[in-house]
Amino acid sequence: MTQQTHKLTTELIGDREMVMRRAFRAPRELLFQCYADCEHLMNWWGPKEYPLAVCKQDFRPGGTRHLCMRGTNGEEAWSIGVYKEIVEPERIVYTDAFSNAAGDSIPPESFETVTFESQGETTVLQIHTRYDSAEDRQTVIEMGVEQGFNSSLDRLDAHLRELQRLRPNGATG
Repeated sequence: MTQQTHKLTTELIGDREMVMRRAFRAPRELLFQCYADCEHLMNWWGPKEYPLAVCKQDFRPGGTRHLCMRGTNGEEAWSIGVYKEIVEPERIVYTDAFSNAAGDSIPPESFETVTFESQGETTVLQIHTRYDSAEDRQTVIEMGVEQGFNSSLDRLDAHLRELQRLRPNGATG
């Protein structure tokens, strides 16, 4: 089953996988950096009403990422993950789970493969998520993962446009 929400395409594969895709008018290297660097993540990760408030990561295979989105009323949503593979600027593979502020993992956990594919003047971001069970996938669907991520990607699109406006020569740093 494939659905499209605004510019985000979501495909459910079997009963445990989900693939979300969206194209951005930006170089692959810049999009990769926006996904890999806390300085960039702080500008776009999380839905508009739940932006990223804490970003701690050791961006290398075996390193961890510990993120906290904070709602307008102060409510927090923490996540924790471990980077499994990083191939700049092509792919980032990591585990992801809800967590508490101390970094203790809370199910469900997923396995994420994020790819960055150049297609002319655009880059297609693909997030392939595999869950441990059909129930885990259904839980995050019911929590609104698609709508939340679409909101995050709208923010990413705005961040990319601003970076390119400030750095018209295509610099990624």
